[in-house]
Amino acid sequence: MRPPPIDAKGGNDSVTLSGNARIQGIVNGGDNSDTLNLNQSLSNCTAATLNASATTQGAAAGGLTINGAAFTWTNFEVLVAAMTNADSCNPSTSGANLTSNRINAQDAAAPIALFCASPGNIAVYRVVGNTGAPLFAYSRVGNQVAFIGDSFGATVTVQGDGSVLIAMPQPDGKLYSTIIAANVCV
Repeated sequence: MRPPPIDAKGGNDSVTLSGNARIQGIVNGGDNSDTLNLNQSLSNCTAATLNASATTQGAAAGGLTINGAAFTWTNFEVLVAAMTNADSCNPSTSGANLTSNRINAQDAAAPIALFCASPGNIAVYRVVGNTGAPLFAYSRVGNQVAFIGDSFGATVTVQGDGSVLIAMPQPDGKLYSTIIAANVCV
């Protein structure tokens, strides 16, 4: 059964999507002052990317696919993007996940771990022992790169052949860099 859309109509409304809530269609804030709270728990390690995407699109109108359900929103004045990753997919909760589906798994000593968050988006985690802590994500469309959140001094450059060079300063002052092939996460 398809989850219903939401129409808040008039008045000052607050719509909150939390847990593993799924909504398809249009979420309409209606008239007056309305707040959309995106607090879902995601099963595919895309919280940083989707939070940034929602924030970039803004409260007035936008759209996302969350937990497999595509929806759009319109007529909101405030947007709170606070989605989280489920423990089972968050590398900060399990050292084993730092090698599972890791883009730069061949570099076991790398201070950052890279994962495909969704097509065109890569999530970057700082490696601490056998675990990881989310740092930032970036989105790539063609030869353009946009950071999602704070880049922590990293640079992401699309090379002439379409590959992506990531350079990240480390606490010890050294620079870590890696190149990701053009066909990764597309």
